[in-house]
Amino acid sequence: MVAQHTIESVGPIAFGLSQKDIKISKTTLRRKFKEAGVHSMKPTSKPLLTSDDILKKTPAGYKPQRL
Repeated sequence: MVAQHTIESVGPIAFGLSQKDIKISKTTLRRKFKEAGVHSMKPTSKPLLTSDDILKKTPAGYKPQRL
């Protein structure tokens, strides 16, 4: 199951196994994957808004206030 879906987290994998009458917790799956050398990866971060994107999001008549 892991080889087919390499980007799935342990939650959906545990759910898929429970559908096949295999009861296993997410913690046990995480531990077994770690023992097998399969480590999780951090999700990629979203890029920040560019100045062009900020201008597109602001209303047409908007004027910033000066403090």
